[in-house]
Amino acid sequence: MSSTPLSLSRELPLVAAQPGIWMADQLSPHANAFAVAHLVELRGPIDGQALQAAIVQGLGELDSLQLKFAEREGELVQWIDDEAATPAP
Repeated sequence: MSSTPLSLSRELPLVAAQPGIWMADQLSPHANAFAVAHLVELRGPIDGQALQAAIVQGLGELDSLQLKFAEREGELVQWIDDEAATPAP
């Protein structure tokens, strides 16, 4: 999480909860302490390739998964990394 923003004009404002989450994550001995797990149960025959393609497409459309964070002059900044790859599940 210490990459340098590609352009300062692409930085986005933080929402109210982000600085607190950032600080708690920095102080926590556990990585990804704020990860959220989800479960979806699928019933019936599954087309594995179609499911994988749908997951990759869906994850690729979530800006929040492409966010990068850094500290600049003591301030937390964030930006969307348009070049971030979404790995296949």
